[in-house]
Amino acid sequence: MILMNILINPEDGIFPNYIVEKLSHTNAHRLISIDNDHAFVPGVVKDQKQGRNPIVQVKTILFGLDSMLKAVHPDVRAQFLKVDIGEFLEGWLRDLRQRNALYGDLFTQQERIALLPKKPDDPKSKGTYVGIPFQDNAIKDLYQKMSTLQSLLQESPQLTHLELLSKVEPHVGHRYGKGFAPSGKNFKDRVQFVDGLNSHLSMSTSGILFKSMNIPLKESLIETSTKDATKAQDYRPNRALEELKEI
Repeated sequence: MILMNILINPEDGIFPNYIVEKLSHTNAHRLISIDNDHAFVPGVVKDQKQGRNPIVQVKTILFGLDSMLKAVHPDVRAQFLKVDIGEFLEGWLRDLRQRNALYGDLFTQQERIALLPKKPDDPKSKGTYVGIPFQDNAIKDLYQKMSTLQSLLQESPQLTHLELLSKVEPHVGHRYGKGFAPSGKNFKDRVQFVDGLNSHLSMSTSGILFKSMNIPLKESLIETSTKDATKAQDYRPNRALEELKEI
């Protein structure tokens, strides 16, 4: 799960979005994510007010777990190294395209536009995008990230999760590394040291996230509907598939 979060860059991996479940007939527990729609966000964004300071946008309590200082389990490492990245991503995107079309069938184009945030820059402006949006180059970046992680795990199996995170997302790794220094803090204290009250709240609305990802949702819906109204809801997954073929 930690390795997956390194890949998907979640923004709302907060305490209320996880359930701890006790496994039957054992003393072990597992974490279940119940809300992870704010994913694939840029690791950092520029401070719009200052115009220069990068702000870490990725947020997940998993990066405060004790396991961050441990190497990836050999079984997990072996499974990840077996993945054919191109084949995996193509199958995933085709599934998303079908799912996205089903979402689109629930609403007309006018209804989908009406549901978008009216003021993307305003944290109080509520709204949603009906569908599965992808920013340009998102799949290329994900492909490269998976490839880099495979290389690191192949060549340096001793690397810890925190070290892997720091190599593929340096700003994010640096930020969460602060929670482990000095040592001695427990899991909850580490997360709250890094994220503060944000460890319990998702501070970014969909509109703000879409803007940080350079996704012009309203324009995309209008543009594609003029070309082919029956496929307007497929715009983002289709674009992602086309992007994958160019790799």
